[in-house]
Amino acid sequence: MRITPLAADSLGARSMATLVETPDVRILIDPSVRLAPYRYELPPHETEETRQRDLWRGIREAAKRADVLTVNHYNGPSVA
Repeated sequence: MRITPLAADSLGARSMATLVETPDVRILIDPSVRLAPYRYELPPHETEETRQRDLWRGIREAAKRADVLTVNHYNGPSVA
């Protein structure tokens, strides 16, 4: 089994998108990425927005290969 975090706090986003792969199935858990709208009374920085777009691209690619997508909670709108 292989577990791959795709978007998480330690990767620069407020999310926990995770790909779980076994010999039989690929499961994408919480396929979304979100930034905090305001942290310390500041809007997201341009660097954070760029990181969100990059992580979202990786999530979309993983979703194309996944057999199952699960949504455990609402992360808000993602970048299209």
